[in-house]
Amino acid sequence: MSGAAVDMSFAAEEGPLYPEADSPTIVVTGSRIPHPSFDLPASVTTLTSTQIRDGRWQVNSSESLQRIPGLYAQNRQTFAQDLQFSSRGFGARAQFGVRGVRIIADDIPATMPDGQGQTGSFALSSAQRIEVLRGPFSVLYGNHSGGVVQIFTEDGPPRPTTAFTQAMGSNGASRTGLTMGGQSDSLNYRLDLSRFSTDGYRIHSAAERTQFNGKLRIELSEDSQLTWVASHLEQPNNLDPLGLTAAQVQSNRRQAAAVAMAANTRRSLGNSQSGWVYERKLGDEDSLRLVGYVGDRRNEQFLPVPFNAAMFIRGSGGDSVIAREFGGTGLRWTHRQGDLTVTSGFEWERMKDARTGYENDGRRRGALRRDEDNIATATGAYSQAEWQASDRWALFGGIRINSVEFVVKDHYVKPQINLDDSGAKQYSATTPVAGALFRISPTLNLYATMARGFETPTFVEMAYRPDGQPGINFDLKSSRSRNFEIGLKALVDRRVRIDMALFDIDTRGEVVISSNVAGRATYANAAETRRRGVEIGIDTTFTRNLSGSLAYSYLAARYAGSFESCLATAATPCSRQYVPDGRRLPGVPSGSLFAELVWRQPSTGLTMAVDGRYASKVYVDDFNSQAAPAYALAGWRMGIEQQVGPLRLTEFLYVDNIFDHHYIGAVYVGEGNGRYYAPAPGRTWMAGVSLAFHY
Repeated sequence: MSGAAVDMSFAAEEGPLYPEADSPTIVVTGSRIPHPSFDLPASVTTLTSTQIRDGRWQVNSSESLQRIPGLYAQNRQTFAQDLQFSSRGFGARAQFGVRGVRIIADDIPATMPDGQGQTGSFALSSAQRIEVLRGPFSVLYGNHSGGVVQIFTEDGPPRPTTAFTQAMGSNGASRTGLTMGGQSDSLNYRLDLSRFSTDGYRIHSAAERTQFNGKLRIELSEDSQLTWVASHLEQPNNLDPLGLTAAQVQSNRRQAAAVAMAANTRRSLGNSQSGWVYERKLGDEDSLRLVGYVGDRRNEQFLPVPFNAAMFIRGSGGDSVIAREFGGTGLRWTHRQGDLTVTSGFEWERMKDARTGYENDGRRRGALRRDEDNIATATGAYSQAEWQASDRWALFGGIRINSVEFVVKDHYVKPQINLDDSGAKQYSATTPVAGALFRISPTLNLYATMARGFETPTFVEMAYRPDGQPGINFDLKSSRSRNFEIGLKALVDRRVRIDMALFDIDTRGEVVISSNVAGRATYANAAETRRRGVEIGIDTTFTRNLSGSLAYSYLAARYAGSFESCLATAATPCSRQYVPDGRRLPGVPSGSLFAELVWRQPSTGLTMAVDGRYASKVYVDDFNSQAAPAYALAGWRMGIEQQVGPLRLTEFLYVDNIFDHHYIGAVYVGEGNGRYYAPAPGRTWMAGVSLAFHY
């Protein structure tokens, strides 16, 4: 689903992303300290609050992340499944949520210690910016291979302000939002509450969600401050239509899979978390940062698993329930000595899932078939340094020591029926990175970086054994990657910024789908994979009123060896065959493009914009037997703003997929019944109004 929503930022109207060389974009991702992105030897892109909210529902991060080169976001048109996105092809196989990419919200990880993450807790309506890091320097953030996505909540405005937004759109969609923020002496606050509901584009895809996000910051002294952040997400009974076969898409793209209706597939989710960040300057050369957080997550999902007593001996049943407790802490120290800056830190994270499974007759919870605790603990120590060797040369380096432990405690032990599947496994790795940046001129930088990364399987990927035997799949190994990148960053005529990167990644033991049948996916380690690609980002200011941006990506991701996998055929949902060497990785296009033109007239408060998106075909399995066709879309939006004393009124309208193109918005990789495809809506619209009041 796509649509528009007003930018409810309390800040003044923002200009182009890179207007000129003397007002650089400042980021913390990659360096962990404020740093001009232009002077980092890394591919890091920032989305402003306007880019996140203007013309968006502010519900799914895929709405705005599509403008990041190298990042491919898929919306399955169901809130019963977490969003899936991949960075340089990592994470494309995920069946649930995001993996292969580290997700962080206000210094609080949204990725669990096992490497599985969700973006649903991102509060886009109160976001100040999103930073996206791809490439070698992401290895300093731990257990992942693809990159890092960080969201930051904006501060409250100097004057107390309350804003209300109401938007409505296609398929019965509606969103109501209320924000409050301000400054009172040493206390700064920002509170955000919203509710979204939709009937869904497809049958059996209705959903609703309520979200809260809060941030309080208090200045303790001239040298220290404490920030408290809290969020809550509630999604009750979000329906899941599942994927369709190619024939079903042709017959009726809005239908739900028959098994989805029979099993009443759906999901209820609640996620609450709270954390604090303490920062203190220790003189002119040192600073300290301490982070702590706790949270809980409740998830119940009714899966399309047919009733079969023999099957339930080895599985969780069709009703999967997870009660999660998680928390962690981190300490970071930064020291500056002349041209040398060193940052070192330690992180500890833990999650405990009380996982139970029950029979599903489509309407209610049945007999218990699984009862176990899944515990993952991750520790990491890192150090990174930056040395300004001369006016032209800057050298960067770092190293991280990682350890991730998985523990399973099985409480469902039945003599001669289900043995004790308890067990444990530990993964560890040391991941170094090095880079250099050369300043050809004040407006042109070249850089090169290299790193070694590692990624463990997640508990979701360990849940079932490929051989069909009971127990956790502790045979899965971690994957190891070798990552190279060279890049160019240029400012042309102080009005155009160009970022270009070429990368080369080899991965050994990549975790791939072994089978995906009857709602259960199993995984195995594949042969080596190779990724080669180029990413280009351009942001420009044509005139005072007209600006534009472009993001292009090309990815050649292939298997560099043969391995056995499951091919869905007309005769059987799983025919074991060998994937030939050279097949493309499924779930990600080889080429994608985003382009946008924005015209603003401050004197009248009028804003108009057009955008275009293109994605090449996407293969649906390791054999490349089928593919979702390529597509090209266009969107148009406008907004009008009026200021009357302390009141600011904004009306807005957005039309997406103007030419009503039928396309596949996402795929289910390796789905054993051939239900690979999640059709996306045709032409959609959204309109609404926002009212902000300054006290």
